[in-house]
Parts: sequence; C-alpha cells; structure tokens
Amino acid sequence: MNFKQPEILYLLFLLLIPIIIHLVRWKKYKTTYFTNVAFLQELEIKSRKSRKIKELLVLLLRLLTFAFLIWAFAQPYKTSLASQKNIQKSHNIIFLDNSLSLSRLEGKIDLWQNIIQQIQQLPEKQNYTIVTNDQIYKQIQGKHLADILYQIEFSNKSTRHNKILKQLKLWLPDPTHTRQNIIYASDLQNVFDEKINDSLFNKNIQYYFLTTNNRQISNISIDSLWIHRKTPDNYHLKLQLSANQNGLQTTVYLQQNNEIMWQSNVKFKDSLKKIFDINLPTKNINGKIIINDKGFQFDNKLYFTLSQPERIKVLVIGKKLPEYIRKIYTKDEFELSFELPKRLNYNQLQKYDLIILSEFDNSFNLSSSLFYRYISQYGNILLIPAAHQEKSLEQLLQSWHINTRISLDTTRVWLNRINYEHPLFDGVFLKKVSNFAYPFVKNHYQLSRPGTDLYRLSDQSVFAGVYQRKGKIYFINSSLSIDNSNFTEAASLIVPLFYQIARNSNKKQKLYYINGQKNTFDVLAKIPKDGVVKLISNKEEFIPRQINKTEKISIETQNLPQKAGIYNIMYNDKNLGQVAFNYNRQENKLYFLKLSDLPNIRIINDLESFKQSEMTFYQEKKLWKIFITLTLLFLLLEMLVIKFWK
Repeated sequence: MNFKQPEILYLLFLLLIPIIIHLVRWKKYKTTYFTNVAFLQELEIKSRKSRKIKELLVLLLRLLTFAFLIWAFAQPYKTSLASQKNIQKSHNIIFLDNSLSLSRLEGKIDLWQNIIQQIQQLPEKQNYTIVTNDQIYKQIQGKHLADILYQIEFSNKSTRHNKILKQLKLWLPDPTHTRQNIIYASDLQNVFDEKINDSLFNKNIQYYFLTTNNRQISNISIDSLWIHRKTPDNYHLKLQLSANQNGLQTTVYLQQNNEIMWQSNVKFKDSLKKIFDINLPTKNINGKIIINDKGFQFDNKLYFTLSQPERIKVLVIGKKLPEYIRKIYTKDEFELSFELPKRLNYNQLQKYDLIILSEFDNSFNLSSSLFYRYISQYGNILLIPAAHQEKSLEQLLQSWHINTRISLDTTRVWLNRINYEHPLFDGVFLKKVSNFAYPFVKNHYQLSRPGTDLYRLSDQSVFAGVYQRKGKIYFINSSLSIDNSNFTEAASLIVPLFYQIARNSNKKQKLYYINGQKNTFDVLAKIPKDGVVKLISNKEEFIPRQINKTEKISIETQNLPQKAGIYNIMYNDKNLGQVAFNYNRQENKLYFLKLSDLPNIRIINDLESFKQSEMTFYQEKKLWKIFITLTLLFLLLEMLVIKFWK
C-alpha cells in the first residue's frame, strides 16, 4: 500500500495525546478493610474491573478512529497491475471478420454495422492493428480507427479460423513491457468444419472473442441457375432455391432492366429445396433473379448473362478423319475441321480451341516448334499415336519440354479405372461405376512421366493423361485403331473423355462466375496486341489478367471483382460483351465454431467488458474511501460502547 500524501502520516504521533490523558485520569483506589461491608467491597471491585475494560475499549476505538482518519487524508492507494508487472503500454490486434455471413440482420442493422460501431468506441490512446480476411492495417491510433473501418468492405473469402489464429500471434510486437490483447470480432461461422485446439493460443495473450448470439435464423437462398436444354427459340433454364427450415415462403422473380420477365411464389412445405423451370427467348439477356428475405442479404440476388453461344472449334490433323470423332463433335455445338499434315496452314492454328493429332506417326513431319508456340499461347492438343511410334513420340514430347522415356508394351490389358476426382469430369459421371464393360488394348505405350491420369489400365499404367503447360497436352497411350483396341466402341467412356476435352478447351462464358474463385473465359474479339480489356460495372472497375490470341482474348479472374453484379467487357469505348459474378453461397451455412475453455479466453457480447478490463489493469486502486468507512465504523462502535456498556 502506498500514499499520495505520506507527510500527513506524521499526525499519527498525535495519537499519544489521548493515551497520556487516559493514563493521567486513571484513578488509584485504596483498599479499606471493614468487616461489616466486606460483601459490598467485593461488588465494588468487580464494578471497577468492568469500568477499566470499558475505558480501555473506548480508548482503543478512539485511537483507531483517529488513525484511520489520518490514513484516509494521506490518500492510500494500491498500485495497478500494469505497474506491478512493469507493463508500459498495450498493443491490441483486432481481427475483423469481413466474410459475407456478417451481413445477416440483427434487429434493424446487420452484424457488421453493430461490430463496427462498437470498435469505434475503443479508447483513443491505445494502438491497434486491424486484421481482416484479406487485409492488414498496422499500428493505428485509436482516433484514426473510424477512418480505417469505413474503408473495409466485405470479402469474398470465407474465414479460416485456424490460419487466422496462427497469424495473429505473429503480428503482435515484442512482448517486453507490453500488454498483448487480441479482439476476435466474428460470428464464428465454421464453413470448413475446423477444430480449435489449445496450441493455437498463447497463454501470455489475452483473447476476447466478440461474438453474437448465433441463434437459428430463417433464411431462403437462391442457390444456382443452369441451362437444362436449348432449342432454336428458347433457353430452358433450371433455378434452385433452398430454405433452412420448413414453412418459409417468398416471391421470386427474374428481371432485366427493371422489366419482370418471370415471376413465381414459393413455399417450403415438405422439402427444403425447390426447383423451377424458366423459359426465356433465345437472345442476349443480362438478368438477375431476386427474392425478398430477411436472413442473409447476399444470397437474395443472382446475376446471369445469356448470349448466343459460339461453336467450339476443333481441328483434326491426320491421314483421315475418324468416324468416332465425327459422331462426337456434332455441328450444333462444334465446328469440326480436318487437314492432312502436308496441307496444314500453321498461321491458322491459333483460331482453334483444340487440335487433335490423330494416329500420329513419323510421316507427319510437323513443325514441333510452331505447335509448342500454340501451346504456349494457351492452345490445347490431344495426341493420339499410331502403333509402334516410340521414338517419334518421345522426340515430339521432348520438343514440347516433356522429358519422358517411352517403351512399347505388347501385353493385352483392360481399361478399368476412371479418375473421378479430376476437374475434367466434374459433374459428368453421376456415380462411380466399378464394373463397366472394360475395353481392351493389345499394344500400349509405357511413359516414365505419364502426366496426370484420366483413365488407367489394369496394369496401373496411364491410358489417358494430361500435361499442364500454359495450354494442355492430352495424351492417349495407344493407337485407337480397330486392330489394336475397341475403346472407340465404348461410348460411355470415349464420349465423356473427348467431349470434356473439347468443352474445357473452349472457355466460353458461363451463365455466371463465383467471386473469389479462379475463373477463366474467352471473349471473341480482335484488338491490337497492346490493347487492354477492362471489366466495368456501376460499382467496380478493374483490369483482369488477359492474353490476346489474335481472334479472341482469354481472361482470368480470381481475387477480383469483389462485388456481385453484371460487368461490361470494355476495350476503350467498345463493349465486347457482358459477364456476371455472384457471391459464394457457402457463407449462408449456420455452422459455428466451438472454442477451447482456457483461462485467457473470454467470450464477450460487447466491448464494454474489454474496456473495463483494460481500465482495471492500468488503474490504481484508491483506498481512502475504505479508510473513511472504517473511521465511521469505529466512531459508531465507540458511541455504542459508551451508551450501552453499564
């Protein structure tokens, strides 16, 4: 205990005065022996002892009263915890979860605005580091918090709590003489089904989890939209909506330029999913589907674009055009061309989405360097070799920077494995088939570096594989002639393979893309080689990664755009088309994180608890009120003793 005015303690010497007075006034009694009053003398002696005890007790209470009064005026206090631990300052990291799940309404405002308003009220004298899912702002003074907070927008990234908690410990400064706090402002939505263990927390750091009441909320979501089929006059679309509980209902409508083109009512009774059929005329449409729902706000709209599809351009180079290729690449979806190797115009390669080298042998005499240039400009090749061409194949692949050794295997084997997990087959096979009609291969090639497998043979070698360069090199490891294999007769295997290879070679625009994911698509347009294409909406404008391929432009987006909507593809003032982006629907799942039970973790509903804790840590504890209270208590006891002790 310390005193702010210790010089007043010298007044304690004044306590000697009542002691001296008491000693002076102490009466000395003389014993008198008289037989007739012996009994009365005994009573007087007892009364005299009681009076002495009373006087001593009164003296003690009076001394305590004056002593505590003097101590109170000396202003006693207890040093703060900060002084005891030699802490000179605090540094606070605020993790501000800016994922889309924070957009859900909590009363009249969303969770995001509620958290922002609380953070703005934090003490201005302290330093803060603000961390979000995609940004970090270091050493911010409290008075500048509001300026930073208004710059932060919702992120397309979902929160990975394990990753964030590991990084937060690294961003804290040197702990010497510094109090370290982490404010974790999040709804704790657990999109990735993470488990939090004690190793993620530092025992020297105080964690404050500012979370919300994660109650079950009612929500209806627009999940997806896809083309079911297309006729010359109409697009036949499928729309899926979902709800998280039965009994919910809403109105859903499709509009373009504020004109309603389709509308329906939906009520979730027996199922939490509803699928609608929508028929639209075959023309360019830039539309959005809207519902009115008070749960999550970001999944109430879905933007999409429909445009006249361009046919996929496929070039077959060989001695003849195989019949199975003609049947797979039909005229309604593909523009199929055939050239003999000797008549090939290399200047026209770039206009094709896919080039197939059919039954390739050493007589083709191709310019491997020009083909590699085509691959380097994101072109795609499907290589189908002829029989007994080990050396020619090896030389061709090595010229394309694929260092592999090739040998011929004459063992009869069967195709019995499909790589269902490969992105090429995404959504193609409805279920995994274990015992289909296995096609056979008499002679096949063994590659020391076969690439990523698509189909495998019974000897575990790769039958169909892919090498990823800027473009893709697909490789079949045997001749597909009737004499060598019956693979071309297995429609359930050859059609998905060849169709998906061509379809993935042409990055024609989809109905919409998902923000924050890697998206690639082609725009058919001719612009100068140094020309730059922009994506522009009324909310955002940016330059995507792009490659000019003379007759088309390949565009790749990932982190941008941040906002959902329909974007115009612009070159200078020329509109080359439109593309739609939507937010990821995984953010509307109501799964929440379970925290570890540790002494340095506090779960709070508002930041008043944090501010009070900080104030207590740095504040000296004043004790003068306690001493005044004790002074009055001893004074009261003295009065009671004088009045009632007889």
